[in-house]
Amino acid sequence: MSRQKLQDAWQAMKILKRFSLQQVRDAIEHTTLDSLKAFAKRLVAANAIAEHADHDDIYYSILNASYSPFEQPVKSG
Repeated sequence: MSRQKLQDAWQAMKILKRFSLQQVRDAIEHTTLDSLKAFAKRLVAANAIAEHADHDDIYYSILNASYSPFEQPVKSG
């Protein structure tokens, strides 16, 4: 998924606040659930979103809306 699509997905997640990946996919064009799953996994690891299981459904919620998954780390030295 392109950087622009990831940015669109992150923006949609922040607007929805509590969402399924299907809802995010419906909100943006030209992406796959597999790409969104990989992105969500990255965001969960960074504590930007939380994963919740509700019976057979998986939902996510925003933990840190100010998190920027697109900032490049500053190189030191």
